Amino acid sequence: MTRAAIPGLPSRYPIGELLPALYADDDLAQRFTAGLDTVLAPVLSTLDNLPAYFDPSLAPPDFLPWLASWVGVEADPAWPVELRRAVVARAVELHRWRGTRRGLV
Repeated sequence: MTRAAIPGLPSRYPIGELLPALYADDDLAQRFTAGLDTVLAPVLSTLDNLPAYFDPSLAPPDFLPWLASWVGVEADPAWPVELRRAVVARAVELHRWRGTRRGLV
């Protein structure tokens, strides 16, 4: 899945509506800003949902390897997605045990 080109994704913040009243009826300005809305809609959507990208239980599957690299986990791509999510979610807790009696057990 890619978040770069989602056909028909509407912009929550259309630029044409933010223009001064002088450009509200200008066809060229409205078409130009509609093109910008098409390009910026996936970016704005990603930014609006940014906290979900840092939660292993909600992050997109193709984002998990990058998230795993943040916490020093080597998750096998052959593992089921739910197992990879669980490993990434518990990584910080498991790293705390490293070198302790509990971790050695």
